[in-house]
Amino acid sequence: MSVYLVSFWYVSFHHSLMYKTTSQSSKISTHVLAIYIAVGPFILIPISVQYFGQIISSLIVGRTKDVVSIVSSIIGILIVIPYLWIMVKAYLITLTFRPCSFMSIEASPQWKFFFTTLIVTFVSSLTTYFQKWPSLAMICISAAGYVYCGTTCFNGGNFVLELHQVMVLGGSFLGFILCCMNLYALLSLKRWNEIFFEIFIAIAVACFLLTQVYVRLRYKRDLVILDKSEESQDITLFVSKGKFRRVVGTGYTFCHPACINFSVFKAAIVEWPESIDLWAEYAKFVAIYPELTPTLIYIGQSINALNLKDSISTIIMSNIGYIMNTRETKITPALTSKISKLNKIFNKAKNRIRNIWDLILQGSVAEINHAIKSANEAVELADVEVSQLKSLYLNNRFVARQYAKFQGDINANAVEYKVWMENVIQLQAGKQVCADIVHGLGVFVFPSLPESVEGSDGKNMMSLTEMESVEELNDEQQAEEDANIEVLATLTRQIEKQRIPAIKCMYMSTCLGWFFTVFVPILALIIYYTTFREDLNAPLVFMYGISYMRNLLNMLAAFTAKFLFEELPDPKSPEEKVTDVIHLQEGFPLTGFGDDVRSREILKYLAAQVSSTSSMMSSLRSYKFGNELLEKARDMVFGSTIVFNFYTNRSMEYPMKSSVAQIAALIATHIGSLITDDEITYDDARGSDYLTATNNNDLATEQMSSALLVCLEYILKQD
Repeated sequence: MSVYLVSFWYVSFHHSLMYKTTSQSSKISTHVLAIYIAVGPFILIPISVQYFGQIISSLIVGRTKDVVSIVSSIIGILIVIPYLWIMVKAYLITLTFRPCSFMSIEASPQWKFFFTTLIVTFVSSLTTYFQKWPSLAMICISAAGYVYCGTTCFNGGNFVLELHQVMVLGGSFLGFILCCMNLYALLSLKRWNEIFFEIFIAIAVACFLLTQVYVRLRYKRDLVILDKSEESQDITLFVSKGKFRRVVGTGYTFCHPACINFSVFKAAIVEWPESIDLWAEYAKFVAIYPELTPTLIYIGQSINALNLKDSISTIIMSNIGYIMNTRETKITPALTSKISKLNKIFNKAKNRIRNIWDLILQGSVAEINHAIKSANEAVELADVEVSQLKSLYLNNRFVARQYAKFQGDINANAVEYKVWMENVIQLQAGKQVCADIVHGLGVFVFPSLPESVEGSDGKNMMSLTEMESVEELNDEQQAEEDANIEVLATLTRQIEKQRIPAIKCMYMSTCLGWFFTVFVPILALIIYYTTFREDLNAPLVFMYGISYMRNLLNMLAAFTAKFLFEELPDPKSPEEKVTDVIHLQEGFPLTGFGDDVRSREILKYLAAQVSSTSSMMSSLRSYKFGNELLEKARDMVFGSTIVFNFYTNRSMEYPMKSSVAQIAALIATHIGSLITDDEITYDDARGSDYLTATNNNDLATEQMSSALLVCLEYILKQD
């Protein structure tokens, strides 16, 4: 998970760097960013926090002390915290209704919901290895988190959709009830059964249904308050700023007249003139309509007059400036300076291109490569600058004219030049050529809102002075008459169709050379490596089985003796056993002993491993028949070449020829018979099962050691 989050950091950085240097974004980058913003913060980060909490819980109780877990937890925390900061400070606080999960009018409900989700997830994951009382404290913290999450639906700008309000509020109530049920189960030491689950499902259905009824009733009350406020012009009916911001959100959802004409906001800013949250919500709805740009400017001036030095004011002012740039239709001093700088870049690019033709006419072939490279750099710089300016001023005729000039004079794209000259004419007539993104997002989130505000001139985006309009229209018409666009387009297409045989041959030879010298050898190596890896892995499987079986036989013999000492009474003190269970250092791994220290349980686990280990050894039976070394190893393991002694007592034994696999199975059988007795006596220590199980491991382990040496010799002889 950390690798994925780090990789997204890299993609974001690469995307930002590419946009900064070229003013363009690849489609793949935009799709990756869109998918991550929709999935990453709300799914992947909580999953990461869950894993980090489990690791930290195991570290606290001493279950895990490896360095990898500690390092991964630190890295995970260092990754999650910046993501949380980005979501709160850079993504959620905006004056545009940017598409996002759980869309809200203000940023606070989103980041509080997101932050509470992470806290509850982390605290809940800590209970994985905690005992009773620490778990009790964590459940109480989770319950408090759910209560805090539920308050996001009561103060300030709420979630836009009714479904989201029901999910957050109902889910908070359900989470609190679930914590109470877990507290009962923890204190009473009872586990959840079928009845608990049935009760939980019934409570969940009831929570969401009752929450939906409550939300709809609150909608009705909010609309009644707006009606009374519109009639009486009494802003005190809203009681508080937080309730006002929530009620206004309901009004825009249902297109209430008092909200559409912004009369409630005008009264509210008089009542609470220093509330930055109120000004921000006012600006967010005003920004939907381009014709209310003067009102947006007034809001920006009012916020600036408050002299607030917090980050929210800075972000709001930055958003207002960006929105005003996208809707600026006149020439401003700042735009004049940018166009002047752009003209210098254009002149530089045209001079570099003209220099190429001069060198061709002079026959200076040695200098032409450097001139072409310099011209390409100048053209790319001009493209970056004009594209950046065009993205900032979407519907500005002066910027559009500069872009058309770039396409015609520098890029030599006659088709684009014609398109943008037509766009300039449209902009001079007061029409838009690019859709207003802020307006589109606002109308998409609130479909019931009107396309324009009544009483405003939404058709004319700008005013032209008489002298400027006449001169510019005549100049543009004359320029369009002089430009033979069709001829230029035909010449461009002919140039693009030209193919130089030497360059074509160079491309083909490069591709073929890469294919035969790089791709084909790599493919051959992959195929050969797969076969070679299988030839090496197959012996490793049965060698591991032989090695593990050798260890099992020795461990079974040792723990069988230890088992008798733990079960037999001490002759000097019959109330006690001869020895106690094995005492190991705290934190010693017991995976190889079945996670137990009692010899009876260890023997059960080890005896059960004999059958699975025998199946691993059995792959040697059919591996490469005819090989001299493998036939020898096969005979050592599966041939009846060693003696197995069956003991009836200490003086009576019956030898028989057996194989290693058979001896292992017989030893496991006798041990299983021995440990099934609930009470062990000294007769068992002299019995057949104990003597047979502990006196037949020497020859078998020696035989398996010899077989492993033969298998190793086989591997070393492989090419």
